[in-house]
Amino acid sequence: MFMTISLAVLVIATAACIVFWRITPKTVMRGNDPRPEPNWRKPGALAIASALAFITVVTFVLSSFVVVSTRNVGIVTTFGKPVGTIPNGLHFTWPWQSVTEMDGSIQIDQHKDDDGGDGHGNSIVVRLGNNSNAWADTSVRWEIKLDAADDLFLQYKTFDNVRANLITRNLQVALNEVFATYNPLATIAVGTPAPAAPTTSESQLPTLATRATDIMQAKVGDQVRVFEVQIPTIAFDNETQAKIDQLNQQRAATAVAIESQRTASEQAKANDNIAASLQDPNVLVSKCLDVVKEKGGSPLGCWPNSTSAPILTVPKP
Repeated sequence: MFMTISLAVLVIATAACIVFWRITPKTVMRGNDPRPEPNWRKPGALAIASALAFITVVTFVLSSFVVVSTRNVGIVTTFGKPVGTIPNGLHFTWPWQSVTEMDGSIQIDQHKDDDGGDGHGNSIVVRLGNNSNAWADTSVRWEIKLDAADDLFLQYKTFDNVRANLITRNLQVALNEVFATYNPLATIAVGTPAPAAPTTSESQLPTLATRATDIMQAKVGDQVRVFEVQIPTIAFDNETQAKIDQLNQQRAATAVAIESQRTASEQAKANDNIAASLQDPNVLVSKCLDVVKEKGGSPLGCWPNSTSAPILTVPKP
């Protein structure tokens, strides 16, 4: 608009100088001198008109060409009314037309928790199935469809408004819709035994993220393509997190108890096997021979019920 007004002022000024130059006589009579003198106003008016005409042409050329960035689409408006779209590159437009760019590249909006996880940063607040609040660390990857850029401009005016009112808003709606069915305390409420209970952690988040992607795509319509919603982590409120921590401790204690019971059972079986083996004479003879070999002595007494004397006399040293 500024360039249009400036160009209009230059055109009017140039036209005024040309008119003044045309109506100004070449010579003037001064006093009683019968000889006419050259009128310096006429060449001055011509010089000013020429300079203004040059500036007008340069301004017209500079304001008539516009460059649309890569992967962007330009919305051409005439006095605020959209009249068409132009792709990326150099284009000619009339000075009274303006071009608003809409970003057609892939966008990645991140709604991240802060480093400590206490302030929750820019993460999205969701309502869980147990009526508690949680903060979802979320990212969404999307892009506008270039053939729908003019419609988006009519509805939202700027690309930032598209992001805020169409993308972010519907992302919040989709996340709250899927998390309304997610209750991390359900296993505690129903008293599910620890070995059979699923973990109350992020293992279900990929499924929830896929559902959120489908819901969000349905809500934004055909003007925007939603590629993927990702939910890396979720932060519960203090009360819910405390209950989850307590549940995990109970499961850990149960796992230790089950493992201890299994170890005791295996040890009992081993002791029974050892006791049974001691009833076998051959095992007793083998053990006796091992002891004789280790401590020295005669192995003849290792056989039970044996009254035979040694055949060879072993001399004493």
